[in-house]
Amino acid sequence: QQASGVSARDHTLWALIAESMSAAVAAAEAEETVTHGDHSVRVAASWRVGIGGKTWSTGALACKHLAAHAGRYAALAPKRQLRVLELGAGTGVAGLFAAKCLEARVVLTDAEDHLALLRDNVKRNNLGERVSVQLFDWKDETTWDLSSAPDLILCTDNAYHPSLYEPLAAAL
Repeated sequence: QQASGVSARDHTLWALIAESMSAAVAAAEAEETVTHGDHSVRVAASWRVGIGGKTWSTGALACKHLAAHAGRYAALAPKRQLRVLELGAGTGVAGLFAAKCLEARVVLTDAEDHLALLRDNVKRNNLGERVSVQLFDWKDETTWDLSSAPDLILCTDNAYHPSLYEPLAAAL
């Protein structure tokens, strides 16, 4: 035993635990990049905000779809900038990609606990001029304050639990 009363074995064990915890925190806070064609989006991912704090496969697939069909989406607003609304944006990957790929004006929406992550991701991509972040909780109609109708609504991995089906349908 060492003078502190902690054996060398215990000290090694605590060091391994601390290292594992550091790795878990690093995994909980990571940066993800989605690239399709000439466009890339970098987003911070954080499990601290919950399930929406990660980019799921359908978000990445939505980006791929937007890149493949950019011309079709541009045709929705041929004489002005396309207006896009992302519901339950999570990391905001699809909406941020739409801002870049479609040169759209985008409103990213989610519940209160995701807004700081969304704002950070807007800054990471230097899209503050075209992308705004807004509270929109489907289960609370008092948060439904959208000033203009979007041309396109993005919604990826939003109805992952049956309790969300009805509120999402009402919001749409």
